[in-house]
Amino acid sequence: MMSTNQKNQYQYYSRKYKLHAKFLKKNLSITTSESQALVARYYDLNTQENLNSVIKSSNIAESFLYPEGRLLSQVDRKSQQKTIEKVFNSCTKDIFSHLHIKENTVSHCLEKKKYDWLLDLEVAHLYESLTDERVVNNLTNSELTRILADCDNNITTRIKHNFKRNKPLFNNVHIYDHRYCVELYMDFKFQEKNKVNIIFRELCLPIFLTNKQLFSENRIEYFSDIFAEHWFQKLTLVYITNTIKNLHEIGFTGNLYLETLSGVKVHELADPRLKSKGFAVMLQKLKEIGATNCKPFYGQDGPSELLIHF
Repeated sequence: MMSTNQKNQYQYYSRKYKLHAKFLKKNLSITTSESQALVARYYDLNTQENLNSVIKSSNIAESFLYPEGRLLSQVDRKSQQKTIEKVFNSCTKDIFSHLHIKENTVSHCLEKKKYDWLLDLEVAHLYESLTDERVVNNLTNSELTRILADCDNNITTRIKHNFKRNKPLFNNVHIYDHRYCVELYMDFKFQEKNKVNIIFRELCLPIFLTNKQLFSENRIEYFSDIFAEHWFQKLTLVYITNTIKNLHEIGFTGNLYLETLSGVKVHELADPRLKSKGFAVMLQKLKEIGATNCKPFYGQDGPSELLIHF
């Protein structure tokens, strides 16, 4: 039988992952079991049962607590959120005026002062940015706008903010969209007027493969099985189409290049030598939303990439 502390801990963390799973079920149109499995993978576990076991334990292992993991302790969450509330409750709404505010984003939670809506890692990243010794004593509106752009999970916030700075090229941009369990490594290059090239260097989804699986001779089989999963396909397609939709909303057109998807180069999806049904299905799904083969954005001699005009 669980102690009172264990029971409170379980209720606290189980509510978090159930709300997260509910969000994914609604926005990806996947089943409850699929959304729960996806959240478990987000926490680097392979099943919901394993996740339940972790949060029922008397002390959650450090590997699951930030910075090693994706959870904040209740004490850290309360303390860090209090700092965030203090900063954003006292700032003016001007810092949001030049951003593209969308529901289910960090910037939306802050604008509406709904701090409880933030996920643990969103709180942790905001807190670290706000308390960085280089800015902590100089949190001007322009600095807060920059922090918002850097911490937001909305790509268009970053793009719109940097477009106004008149810099043509941004490399090695990291977007952490914890709500969709996605990490994105990207470049973007502005062209004339409101045209932009978006290069998804790697779109990372939670695949949960052990080191043994990642480096085994049967590596492709493990990846193929994941690529064949309905939730994996839905998450990939929804994330890409939402990105394009949001870019249209702020008046941008251009090209989206896709290089790597969760450790697999996109040219491998069509490699007949791999004989991967999962890869073939994923490639077909991408083509259905407009993806075509193209030469690589950087250099002309490398393996082909996928391109979506928008």
